[in-house]
Amino acid sequence: MDLISAKHVPQTILEAGVIMSEIIMPYGKFKGKPMHEISSGYLRWIAENFDDEKICVAADEEFQWREKFNEHF
Repeated sequence: MDLISAKHVPQTILEAGVIMSEIIMPYGKFKGKPMHEISSGYLRWIAENFDDEKICVAADEEFQWREKFNEHF
């Protein structure tokens, strides 16, 4: 990640000290991609439809950060 995009990544931390936006998608269309590289529409879908709470929360946090700063893609 370059310095410009690094400052645009939400830094919400999980209890284990993991940055939410760095959580890797474990399966599906974006398998192997960190949350900050996934399109906004798919993040919204993940947050509303996945059974894995950690993945849902990470997707929602990333989406909400993009909403706040109008950084959707």
